[in-house]
Amino acid sequence: MNLNANQIACKELIDQIKFDENSNLLDIGMGSGWLSIYLAKKKLEVTGTTFSKVHDNLDIEYFKKEYNITIHECNIESLPFAENTYDYVILSHVLEHCNNTGLALNNILRVLKTSGKLIIIVPRHQSSICAGHVHMGWNVGQLIYTLLINGYDVSTGSFIDYKGNVCAIVQKSTFQLPKLNNDWSDIAILGEAGLFPLPILTQDNRNDGFWGNIESVNCNFVSKLNWDNNKIRALTKFFPQKIIFSLGAIMYNYGDLLMRITNRNPIKLFL
Repeated sequence: MNLNANQIACKELIDQIKFDENSNLLDIGMGSGWLSIYLAKKKLEVTGTTFSKVHDNLDIEYFKKEYNITIHECNIESLPFAENTYDYVILSHVLEHCNNTGLALNNILRVLKTSGKLIIIVPRHQSSICAGHVHMGWNVGQLIYTLLINGYDVSTGSFIDYKGNVCAIVQKSTFQLPKLNNDWSDIAILGEAGLFPLPILTQDNRNDGFWGNIESVNCNFVSKLNWDNNKIRALTKFFPQKIIFSLGAIMYNYGDLLMRITNRNPIKLFL
């Protein structure tokens, strides 16, 4: 199976996850099906979805016969599955194609078991426009915030920026969100409720924002720091108990020095 650089990076992330054997998994937006096949070989019962089997050139009978993978042709906003069905749902480079992010994430909540896990991989934010992408990517902080307000428990989740991919592993929330304004003060409200994985402390003491270019949270898989369009990844290992809003200015002013003194080889992640 020949994989491109982005698929190899996704595979490296997936390889760090310990799946429970004989669990069932839903691969939404399976594309060519390479990831579904890879996961089926890990003794998972895999179901895949595609918006168009013709576009993705999928032979449904072949996938069923060779790998016992069932494929459904549907979109993420109308998944034809019962509530609380899947132990794992994986969403690899799909969310950026969704016109309604909230609807997509809420539909995943519906089919995910209470103890199940969502594994989501999205592209790092970039300024270039890509065909089919209605969102130009995320950083770790933005993905944390997006998942939190859409019903996922990010306080115990794992997050990492790795080789152009932003990855999160989260479960359903077991609590109700506090009343939000969909405007200023929302981050402070969520922070006061203890719903972020780290405390949020800002220089103005309002605690209502934070620098989103975080390399990793609750995750000891540390990739080498790298420049992407002159942007530096933030270094949370220097601030293990805080997400500091003013860190952005520090990083832009002293990013090159910080990159040189903190460059190191990756270590493995065990979730």
